[in-house]
Amino acid sequence: MTLDEWLAAATAGLPPEVAQRVRAEYAAHIQDSGQPEAEAVAALGEPERVRRALGRTYLSAARLETLADEPLRRGVLVFVWAMPLLYGVFTAWNFADAAPFPLWRLVGPGLTLLLNALVWLVTAHLPDERRRLWRGVWAGWSIGFMLWMGNALQLWWGADLPLPWFVPLWGLLLFGGLLWTAWEDRRLRRTLALKELRP
Repeated sequence: MTLDEWLAAATAGLPPEVAQRVRAEYAAHIQDSGQPEAEAVAALGEPERVRRALGRTYLSAARLETLADEPLRRGVLVFVWAMPLLYGVFTAWNFADAAPFPLWRLVGPGLTLLLNALVWLVTAHLPDERRRLWRGVWAGWSIGFMLWMGNALQLWWGADLPLPWFVPLWGLLLFGGLLWTAWEDRRLRRTLALKELRP
């Protein structure tokens, strides 16, 4: 396998800027080694292993493209981000005749609306791709968080839930999603840094 073939396999699916940087670094390494190309390429190992490692460090070109695609996302995000407000209005209307009115049922939608505003403000200064990543992910999380908060408050106030053990599990899933997105954001920052370095 030639160096060009090895590099093509190792950088498959990466954004052009990342692939260009990786190719330049590996080509320089091979040249500095002083070995014949075939021996140096064999010493690099399997290109698939390197591609997996690079995928843990940088975002793929396909994922980066989804973060750059805005028009459809905008309409969907507006609807999803409005869900806590709609849910709060529906809850207030549904329990309007209850005496006393269970205000705790509005805590989940109200807190979610506040978190939505906070996420919107915190992400306003980020580069477009990072802003779309966090706002897009939070749109789904906001609904999950609102429903989780509602179920947690139901347990707190002594209301019956069919699966009470699901509340802590749901909380762990939300936290795991936050960690996953933080990891993806880190990979995105590395990828964007290479894009900015490109001449």
